[in-house]
Amino acid sequence: MSYPLGTKKVTLFMHPPFLYQGSIYKMDSPRCKLSENWAGFRNILKRQPLDDVCRYFGVKIAMYYAWLGFYTNMLVLPSIVGVLAFLQGFVFYTDSSYM
Repeated sequence: MSYPLGTKKVTLFMHPPFLYQGSIYKMDSPRCKLSENWAGFRNILKRQPLDDVCRYFGVKIAMYYAWLGFYTNMLVLPSIVGVLAFLQGFVFYTDSSYM
């Protein structure tokens, strides 16, 4: 059975109610706090507000983002080493007689 667009069943399925707790424009809403303190490129070097994420989304989602932040930080050093190895190979490349 299909439902026409705009019915509550389709809208409820497409937009889960737990994602929309309060308006983003109210200054005291958790969604507004997350929008200001977490989302956006200006906050890229700040620590993640995991307590606010936990209160808004739950523990499982907060643990996922904590793991993702830890994993990303641990990949910084290997990525720097990889870029340096690439640049070293690019700078000191000579015609090889092996190929």
